[in-house]
Amino acid sequence: MVSTIIFSFGLIFFSLTANVNSQTCHNIGSLDPCSINHACKCLPLSFADDVGICAVVGASCSRLSPCRFPHDTCDADHICVHHRQCGSNPVCYPLSMADQRLCPLMITPPTSTYPGTTTTYPGTTTTTTYPGTTTTYPGTTTTTTYPGTTGYPDWEITGFRENSVFSSYSSALTFSSERFPNSTKYYQAIEVIVNITGTFSFTSSSNMDTFGYLYAGVFDLSNPNLNLLTSNDDSAGNNQFKLIANLEAGVSYTLVFTTFGENVIGPFAIIAVGPTSVDFFPRNVTDTTMIMPSQTETTSEGSVEFEQSTDYPDMTQYPDWEITGFPENSVFSNYSSALTFSSERYPNQNKFYEAIEVIVNTTGTYSFTSSSQIDTLGYLYNGEFNPSNQNLNMLTSNDDYPGSNQFKLIAYLEAGVSYILVVTTYRSDVRGAFTITARGPTYVDFFPRNVTDTTMIMPSGTETTSEGSVEFEQSTDYPDMTQYPDWEITGFPENSVFSNYSSALTFSSERYPNQNIFYEAIEVIVYITGTYSFTSASNMDSLGYLYNGEFNPSNQNLNMLTHNDDYYGSIQFRLMAHLEAGVSYTLVFTTFGENVIGPFTIIAVGPTYVDFFPRNVTDTTMIMPSQTETTSEGSAEFEQSTDYPDMTQYPDWEITGFPENSVFSNYSSALTFSSERYPNQNKFYEAIEVIVNTTGTYSFTSSSQIDTLGYLYNGEFNPSNQNLNMLTRNDDYPGSNQFRLIAYLEAGVSYILVVTTFGSDVRGAFTITARGPTYVDFFPRNITDTTMIMPSGTETTSKESVEFEQSTDYPDMTQYLDTTEYPDMTQYPDWEITGFPENSIISNYASALTLSSERYPYLSKYYEAIEIIVYITGTYSFTSTSSIDTFGYLYTGEFNPSNQNLNMLAYNDDYSGSNQFTLIADLEAGVSYTLVVTTFGSNVMGAFTIIARGPTYVDFFRRNITDTTMIMSSETTTIATSDEAIVEFEQSTEYPNWEMTEFPEGSISTSYSSALTLNSERNPSSGKYYKEISIIIYTTGVYSFTSSSSMDTLGYLYTGIYYPSDPNLNLLTSNDDYPGSKQFRLIAYLEAGVSYKLVVTTFPIDTTGSFSITAIGPNNVNFLP
Repeated sequence: MVSTIIFSFGLIFFSLTANVNSQTCHNIGSLDPCSINHACKCLPLSFADDVGICAVVGASCSRLSPCRFPHDTCDADHICVHHRQCGSNPVCYPLSMADQRLCPLMITPPTSTYPGTTTTYPGTTTTTTYPGTTTTYPGTTTTTTYPGTTGYPDWEITGFRENSVFSSYSSALTFSSERFPNSTKYYQAIEVIVNITGTFSFTSSSNMDTFGYLYAGVFDLSNPNLNLLTSNDDSAGNNQFKLIANLEAGVSYTLVFTTFGENVIGPFAIIAVGPTSVDFFPRNVTDTTMIMPSQTETTSEGSVEFEQSTDYPDMTQYPDWEITGFPENSVFSNYSSALTFSSERYPNQNKFYEAIEVIVNTTGTYSFTSSSQIDTLGYLYNGEFNPSNQNLNMLTSNDDYPGSNQFKLIAYLEAGVSYILVVTTYRSDVRGAFTITARGPTYVDFFPRNVTDTTMIMPSGTETTSEGSVEFEQSTDYPDMTQYPDWEITGFPENSVFSNYSSALTFSSERYPNQNIFYEAIEVIVYITGTYSFTSASNMDSLGYLYNGEFNPSNQNLNMLTHNDDYYGSIQFRLMAHLEAGVSYTLVFTTFGENVIGPFTIIAVGPTYVDFFPRNVTDTTMIMPSQTETTSEGSAEFEQSTDYPDMTQYPDWEITGFPENSVFSNYSSALTFSSERYPNQNKFYEAIEVIVNTTGTYSFTSSSQIDTLGYLYNGEFNPSNQNLNMLTRNDDYPGSNQFRLIAYLEAGVSYILVVTTFGSDVRGAFTITARGPTYVDFFPRNITDTTMIMPSGTETTSKESVEFEQSTDYPDMTQYLDTTEYPDMTQYPDWEITGFPENSIISNYASALTLSSERYPYLSKYYEAIEIIVYITGTYSFTSTSSIDTFGYLYTGEFNPSNQNLNMLAYNDDYSGSNQFTLIADLEAGVSYTLVVTTFGSNVMGAFTIIARGPTYVDFFRRNITDTTMIMSSETTTIATSDEAIVEFEQSTEYPNWEMTEFPEGSISTSYSSALTLNSERNPSSGKYYKEISIIIYTTGVYSFTSSSSMDTLGYLYTGIYYPSDPNLNLLTSNDDYPGSKQFRLIAYLEAGVSYKLVVTTFPIDTTGSFSITAIGPNNVNFLP
């Protein structure tokens, strides 16, 4: 008997563990037949005479090493056997010779029939009756009623919703495939494993009339009814089967694909649909020998014959393979190269070829499709390719994929195994560029293995200058790779990563020696090996060159990889090349004509980001726009340099320059009478230091009701010498009176952004939106100290009166409707959309103004002061939500109620069309700010919530509750709520001045104890353990919840339901490290009878331990775990 096993013997038999899919033979004599391959014989194992391996016995005894004493050990991938032709001592035999594909099973004919049926196999008129059905096989009129599948109306629509996962498996039945015993029907058995329990469907797609069977566990060829779950013939229509079954996660099932008729071969695909992906593993596919297409090539040196084997049908002759075989979640990989006079040739032939090593990281089915203007042929080999023996190790080959002269290879590849893809041509002496597009479950790594050094030189033409001439000659050896239509669609699919580089050729740019052609050399580095494209975008007629390593302008052909002039139907270039991770390349941008200058952008597309580093850009002096401003103090002239074209005049920059994964940063401020002015001018300006943490291309766009001008400087800005250190500037970005600056910034370098206006004596609010590969830090650098006091009005109390006067030094930002001097920053429509994009983080703080709240001195206005700390520098907004008319103030550092103007950053009364405030400010990480919430009217009390939005969470700490000594009710009540939680209500006179007496007299303390364990719930995104606790209170008021634990805890408080998949939904407030501890404190205004959820988790992941929660408030808190 012969069986298939995976060898994994320990050190008792081997010095190393080997894992190989091999055949064993049981109770078969030495060198007796054990496979349908007559070259395979049984070789008994040295340690068991009745068990051996079924292996090809062609290995020479002289090449076999003796097994090592005393345990009969061998090197890796060998096994110790008795080989009677090699003497009496055991020898080490290579396991690769015992591969099940080389030595497929010998099959014992079955004698069983289907349960409750009478079955006669094809060759006669066959009638098979399934339980509850009547099915007549070919030769008669066929009527099939199959329970369990046809009862699902519109299954594809109603049974598998849009979020179902598609998986595909493709293969072929060939003359080498397994056959049913005593039958001429071919079949293939495929192991199926799913990772989520649920209902799955398996639908065939083929030109053949198919039949499918699904088994629980192993398929026994001698008993085909054993373990049968379901089978189907034509449920999917078009002679295709559909199997529907409920599969359990981790259980092994076997899907058997066969045909209705006999002696039918051809390609097929299985499409699985269900709640997760399906893993397919072929279990009995034999090794199919294939050789090259039939033709004879004759040269002066001899001839070689390629013969097409008729044993292996062309797998690519399947219509709509791209649609049905590789669904939408397939991953695309691309490789581009060219066959040239320097390419390798087959021995004694005039056919060029390129051999490419292919490695995948996920086992599965892959396709490789060529795209070229030449007629291509493709071959795929397992392991090494030998051009002198083209049939050795061949897996598959293809010539003309339907409807083209291109090939498509389809094969099941194993992760980590080296394969060789050979690209050649149908005819002799044909050269040209080609692209290989691979599709499969993951990326494919391509490594060219025999491409010789191809010398290429520049485009044909002679450029003559007063200093001399230089000749550029176009090599005919290298076809233009870019003349392939729709590369953007077919070559770089949706999951490619875009990178951008922007610069300009100016009169200060480098020139080629003895020429009037300007150029810029840019170092290019990638971090994932793969195929990349570099496309220019400019109003100039551009030329591009890519070099491996350094570029030498005196020897332009040295190290050249590729070049291009006019990409398909344009005056722009596109370079395509296979780049290796970590290697330095040089991209040279130049122009077709002489003395051409202007801005340009390079758009790179590939499997990851591309880093660009300009290597020879000289210092370009630029000055400000031409106009003369005259004031009583004098005049200043700004002259427009013609050396530097405006980079922003490039249409659709937002679409092509900054793709969807760009990061937005915002900075808001205003030009006022207190702002800086240019010397001897009436133009206000603000200088802002800009620092980025990731090198790359960034844009800075203004948004304002005033006509703005922008300038960007490298290092310091000198208002007395505006041209010093200038990088770029812009006035009116197309279609607006706002500026857009685009520049390549280096990480950690200080830049200065200057915002000013086109006209004189113009003031107003503005916002700067930065876009680029990471956040931008803004630091205002020249804003003078502006004294601000509270809105004008007199509040009178029984004690005395105090007057709040509006300073004329700083216009009231909230009075925008009444003054033209200072626009209201909040009057920008869609601020929430444009100012804080979708990836902003929302934080909440809830509290209430009560009779116990602080009051302004000698006023009847209550207020609450809240300390604010952020951990990422950036722009934040704070918006109130309340039924009372609120007023908000933001201070740097401490708030002094006796001097309300000290340290004030911003304030607001009625944010656009409401009685609520919105404060917008640029906050620095780790700095303490104070937010003061008060009311417009006197003696007003009520609950409020503050919603903060910005690049990270905001921590709120209540800071000004008076010291009121409170005593709690004298009793202790213990309530056992569960085995793991105990709630205590404790009155204590031993705890005076509760936390600086934050909670006034009559506050009650409630305690809750529990633990995070390995059985606790986990957050689906962070993997952190958490405990969700329901909270009910019976007296409306302000409550605090403080944790106590040896763990570093985090706390979140929600109104209503907590959704782990959307932790921001219903969030009231959160806290991490209450000052001076690793514990949280949550403070919130809670309403009686409302359901709240307290979620306790940890800062690090995978942390467990006990904790307790102490609640303080006007009444007991009921914790319900």
